[in-house]
Amino acid sequence: MENNSQYARKDYWDERFKTETNFEWIASFDAFQALILPLLKPEFRILHIGCGSSDLSVRLYEMGFENITNVDYSEVLINSMKLSHPEMTWVVDDIRSLSSLDPESYDVVIEKATIEALLVNEKSPWCPSDEALKMLDSVFDAAQRVLKSNGKFLTLFFEF
Repeated sequence: MENNSQYARKDYWDERFKTETNFEWIASFDAFQALILPLLKPEFRILHIGCGSSDLSVRLYEMGFENITNVDYSEVLINSMKLSHPEMTWVVDDIRSLSSLDPESYDVVIEKATIEALLVNEKSPWCPSDEALKMLDSVFDAAQRVLKSNGKFLTLFFEF
């Protein structure tokens, strides 16, 4: 049985992504597309943070959303995805800073269960430590920095 605490380690993800080509946390795109599609327009610049091997951005691209940037901190994953889906932009970056991305350049930032992975070592999701709160602040600050002034942050997460 896997120990969830490994989800907070980059080396775990690098090793996992050497063989994994697709995995959907929470649910497949079909389960939530009716919730997010009304919030998107084909001309939007979309940023998917902590993209992992989800097919979320691939499915959006197939539906006509062609301006998608995917960010993950695993270089192993990003290199693999660049080869399999060169039609999209793939960037190695830390979602706590998004330092390689220009300010106010995206209409939408989407995260799907990435925050849960960041909080996996917390004793309670209802009472995160000061360190976890600072980390979350940095993620949200980075997302706000790259969002246009009228941009949207969409989060898809586990129900506790």
